[in-house]
Amino acid sequence: MVAGVAASPDGAFVPVLLAALPLGVITISSVLLIYSLATLMLIVIFVLLATWIGFRVRWAWFDKHGDAISPVILVLIGVFLLMSY
Repeated sequence: MVAGVAASPDGAFVPVLLAALPLGVITISSVLLIYSLATLMLIVIFVLLATWIGFRVRWAWFDKHGDAISPVILVLIGVFLLMSY
């Protein structure tokens, strides 16, 4: 259970695992497996959707200035990460 909760992306899943705890190891394993598969499926769906949209939408300004925008986005992410500590 500890490994499953540690791999879980959020703490909202903990009550579900605690509810499955009295039902045994097979139930806990099943809940973790279903949750993991659902998470992976959603990640794949979102990536495919974002890729599809990315190929469909053309932004001339982004194509022109993309090389300058990328470092700015990375610096902003770094600043936000530093601010969170």
